[in-house]
Amino acid sequence: MDALTRLILNPKYTKKKVTLSDGRVLSYSECGNIDSGMPVLFCFGLMTSSLAIMFAHHRALRNNLRIIAVDYPGIGESTFQPDRTLDGWADDITQFLDEVLGRYSKVRLLGHSLGGLHVLALLSNRSFKKRVVRTVLLCPWLYIDGDRFNPLWMKVTQKLPGVFQSSVIPFVLTGLSSSSMKIATWSNPEMTQVQAAKLVMEYAYQQGQAGNEQMVRFALSKSDTYLPQETESPILVYYGKQDALVLESSTVELIRLLKERKCNVKGVAVEDCDHNSVLSNVENLIQVMSSLVGDADSWAAEIAKSLGVDKSLSMPEIPSQEVDKSPLQKTRSANAGWM
Repeated sequence: MDALTRLILNPKYTKKKVTLSDGRVLSYSECGNIDSGMPVLFCFGLMTSSLAIMFAHHRALRNNLRIIAVDYPGIGESTFQPDRTLDGWADDITQFLDEVLGRYSKVRLLGHSLGGLHVLALLSNRSFKKRVVRTVLLCPWLYIDGDRFNPLWMKVTQKLPGVFQSSVIPFVLTGLSSSSMKIATWSNPEMTQVQAAKLVMEYAYQQGQAGNEQMVRFALSKSDTYLPQETESPILVYYGKQDALVLESSTVELIRLLKERKCNVKGVAVEDCDHNSVLSNVENLIQVMSSLVGDADSWAAEIAKSLGVDKSLSMPEIPSQEVDKSPLQKTRSANAGWM
């Protein structure tokens, strides 16, 4: 058994549970310095589970971060909630953080892909957004009406009967995800940890397909669109210019809409980067971590030094203008899965 698999199976870090006031359970996993590290709530995307966060353990540990991932209802061992809404997600996470970190505790938010939709829902809650220090979104998914904002697969999907949208799509995307487990390179950029990745996927489907089917409905629904207003804490949005799942035009429009709503938001366009390498590539991960802390220049330099990575090859600096078009390294990964 490899070290990463042993880590995923370690109850000190994974498959923990919190019981909410109504009796429902939220399962979660956490990595890094879980005793005194800077708390970060990670909202992951489609077809994965909280166990995926363990791929980032050593990176988080080196940089004094405590990254917590909570399984959505129906994922892992979190109680499935047939009528759940994204409004309710803010209520659930409020209770969760009060229990795990303490009442009124502050937190940083990190959301990738469809996890970005969950983060935007948290920021849209007047009470919850007061406890957010800063937010980093990575290729965030948000349904925006208009052909130029949606990829071809999305346009085709919307024409299918509802039963296909909610049932067939998760199976299709799961197959695609299995062939592009690039998130595993958080731990080892040289190879995919197949056994560990299998555990992550199995936990995601421990209760069957219902949880992911529900997430698909959120992704395709015009009524579940959340746009926060007047956020004081900064929001930084990274997006890959080669992303075929969340188009560049969609992210640029999201940034415009957030600015229109008086949010403190900036965007960073990452050249030759797709939906997965925006997070999985080690140089990109350095900048993501530094962005979570806030002092991007000095913190990124420290992280790069600790990892033995040339900082000159990492993501562009946080821009002063709305969107940074700076070039980046040529790392690519498959554009499928991990929505």
